[in-house]
Amino acid sequence: MKKSRTKHILYILIHVFGWSIPFLAPFITFPLTLDIELDRLKLQVLFFFFMAGTFYLNYFLLIPKLLTRRKILIFILVSFLSSSLLAVALDYIIWNKVEVFSKETKPEFHPRPEHENFQNDAPKGPFSDRNNPIPLKGLPFFITIVLLSIGLRMTQEWLKSEKNTKELENEKLKAELAALKAQVNPHFFFNVMNSLCSLARKKSDETETYIIKLSELLRYNLNDLSENKVPVSKELDFIRNYIDIQHLRIPSLEPVNIIIKGNTDSVLIEPMLLFPFVENAFKHGGGAGQPLNVKINLETTNNSILFRVENSVSALRSSIIDPDSSGIGQQNIKRRLELLYNNKYNLEIANENDKYTVSLQLQLS
Repeated sequence: MKKSRTKHILYILIHVFGWSIPFLAPFITFPLTLDIELDRLKLQVLFFFFMAGTFYLNYFLLIPKLLTRRKILIFILVSFLSSSLLAVALDYIIWNKVEVFSKETKPEFHPRPEHENFQNDAPKGPFSDRNNPIPLKGLPFFITIVLLSIGLRMTQEWLKSEKNTKELENEKLKAELAALKAQVNPHFFFNVMNSLCSLARKKSDETETYIIKLSELLRYNLNDLSENKVPVSKELDFIRNYIDIQHLRIPSLEPVNIIIKGNTDSVLIEPMLLFPFVENAFKHGGGAGQPLNVKINLETTNNSILFRVENSVSALRSSIIDPDSSGIGQQNIKRRLELLYNNKYNLEIANENDKYTVSLQLQLS
């Protein structure tokens, strides 16, 4: 609200400053005696009134009601007629000496003194030929004012349109990102619930422990997923809880090696941005009775993040995995990276020597 009010005041000040230039310019350029100055001031005020009236008649009424609605011919006709009427009215008031001023202050127009070297250096406006007035002589000047109002108003409309377009694009991106975040949850929790069901069937004493871990995962999704950004440390806690639960589902899973460098509490990222790569490692790793080995490396600085996930794959599975093609989860995260970081990220995926590696580098500023 305050910002809008300040913008409105600034808008008014710009208009006042813009009109003060043509109003004061004749008095600064051609100073005259006090008596003549007062008379000319009255004429200047009258002329200024007609000039501003023409401008704002078009700026606030004719242009938004007609021109911006593509009623071009009607706008041209109405604008021309209104400008002509104003030009005729001003011509009539000035040169036919209508009682605009009081009798005490009304200027008298005397014949020009016929001195041999007399010159009148006062500026000549569009209505200055008193001896030979021309009908609608001021019309070109009024048309110029109309064109100026069109230029300013259409520029304002264009800037407003660009702003609205940008806001719509931002809203669309927010909606798309929200949808992409939501896609993570059902896929992930389906796998987690399967793991807990397996544990419950075994009537393991660890069931309660892992249910608590699941509740922490749910808390992250319910409370933090709605946030724009979270500390990297929270994302890591989520990943660690997920890994603990995966030990239930994958007996061949070896201890996961997680190496962290840098401060993860002060660096912020979008929630669930790193997790899909870890989930992908468990989903597609191992196979053919071979143990699953997962390594996670994370390095943070004030303005960058380097995240690397490496998992083992069997020779058979390695031969059918194409790094350039991915499932819904990886397509999801790639789309989020494009929306959030545009050209400020680098994602490399490799499948070599029975190892599947994902390396993500983010520029945070």
